[in-house]
Amino acid sequence: MWRTWAHRLLVALLSWTAVAALACGGEKQEARRTVAPGGTAQAAGYTPAPRDQQRFVVNMGATPDFLDPHKSQFEQDIAIERLLFRGLFYTDEKGNPIPAVAAELPTQQNGGISADGKTLTIKLKDNQKWSDGSPLTAKDFEYSIKRAFHPKLASPYASFLFNIKGSAEYYNALGSEKSPKNPSQEELNRLRDNVGVKALDDRTLQIQLQEPQGTILVLLGLWVMYPVKQSVVEAGGAGPENTKWAAPGKLVGNGPFVLKEFREKDRIILEANANYTLEPKPKLQTLDVRLIEDEESAFASFQTGELDEVAVPPSKVSVVESDPNLKKLNITGPVPRTGGIEFNFSVKPLDNRNVRLAIAKVIDREAFVRVVLPGVGQPTQCWLAPGTPGYDPNDCTAIAYDPAEAKRLLAQAGYPNGQGFPELSLLVVNSPLGKNIGEFVQKQLKDNLNITIKLELVDSKTRSSRYSNSQFELFYGGWQEDYHDPENWIPELWGTGGGNNQYKYSNPQLDALIKQAKFELNNEKRIALYKQMHKLLIDDANGAWLDTRIRNALLKSKVKNVTPNGQDAGWLGQFNVERVEIAKE
Repeated sequence: MWRTWAHRLLVALLSWTAVAALACGGEKQEARRTVAPGGTAQAAGYTPAPRDQQRFVVNMGATPDFLDPHKSQFEQDIAIERLLFRGLFYTDEKGNPIPAVAAELPTQQNGGISADGKTLTIKLKDNQKWSDGSPLTAKDFEYSIKRAFHPKLASPYASFLFNIKGSAEYYNALGSEKSPKNPSQEELNRLRDNVGVKALDDRTLQIQLQEPQGTILVLLGLWVMYPVKQSVVEAGGAGPENTKWAAPGKLVGNGPFVLKEFREKDRIILEANANYTLEPKPKLQTLDVRLIEDEESAFASFQTGELDEVAVPPSKVSVVESDPNLKKLNITGPVPRTGGIEFNFSVKPLDNRNVRLAIAKVIDREAFVRVVLPGVGQPTQCWLAPGTPGYDPNDCTAIAYDPAEAKRLLAQAGYPNGQGFPELSLLVVNSPLGKNIGEFVQKQLKDNLNITIKLELVDSKTRSSRYSNSQFELFYGGWQEDYHDPENWIPELWGTGGGNNQYKYSNPQLDALIKQAKFELNNEKRIALYKQMHKLLIDDANGAWLDTRIRNALLKSKVKNVTPNGQDAGWLGQFNVERVEIAKE
């Protein structure tokens, strides 16, 4: 029995992972035309520019909310954190887990997985260093992983790793807003020490799980498991919950770059980390990340030569395709993302299923893609992105476009022809695309249901903060996957109390299915359970899902080795930016 469990876990670890990406991104710009990854950026036979010219200027748009990896959930944060830190594991181009700081993947054969699949023993590579040159050890990972579960830090991604023994108990030590607890410091210390993570020596980390879990190595590679340096986090007498340390002049990481400058709504300057211990070493010496939120202004900056790479706004796709010079610089890449209108289920009347169904069924997705995205996306009624295991468009018919049925449902909910319906707010980014999205939805609801909604146009940082604190009624957002598995799309977003459940959604039937699927090692059965969950969510109108997209960008010909990846965050080619090099012109 024990050998069977270990074997099944090992098979799961090697086969259940695939292309990963990012959560809760802003409104990104993508194209209808797909070319080979990297496009013209992959031209061979170039001569590298001198070292002092290895500078890449790219626009990300949104300003990060945090650069503390244990506190982040938005792609603009994670795009930078991935370059400042490295975890135990990373993923290859196909999304399979590969060692990063870890010396090797743990298996039963090398002693890394126990017979019952519940204990991982992970060896670190020799001579690991922080960016300040000091040693990075297993003790740093012990501190960091336990910090991710610190109850006062309230990490939104910690719950993804609650399979680690004692983690949920420590994380929930302060209780909830409705049922607060007041543990002593001694009790908190005991709960922290009971978290199943221990440095056995400088190079060996032991992690104890409640149950074998096929996706655990990918989860251990997420940013919420990145190492942070205790002496830096707690400098000046601060506690582990401090997030003010992640700033220029303070932040110490172990990634390929170091943080030199951060000017909010302007730019982030990263420089190559001279003490980076992993391969490949970054070829760029400076990465200049601009934070121009207006995508059309950023596009103009590319045309004047200020930027080396920029996302193409939907409104400019036809300009690119009709200009032979720009068309040669156009590259595209995948993004496993679903966008649409999200509901706050704690706001009346959005707690009424018929109201949600009416809103979801009255937005013309075909017109949305044609008018708002100029054909650069694909309409969808599903929450899961196409290609995700368990995805089946036949499970998504409950929210199909049907204005007549939407009017009937709204009347059944007590609002015939919209009479008596309260004015709700739709929160969107204050950008041309954000405004176009908001105005389209606003008009659809007014024309078809006689519902009036007002638009709240805010900057990206305000949007992120408002979303994280459930301070919205209607919200244009969605999900961009962290790893290619339906597990990433459902339990922590829709399960009661999930770490990313800013919707305040709760469904006992869904919770029961999540409990069944979480540690199911028969992958066929597991995916079938997630497929069932997906249909349940759509039938319950968990959102008005509208579109899926791909990324679309312009890239100067001097920039080489840009490889689009489903894991890209912030800009196309971000995931493998260490390989990027500037050619001599």
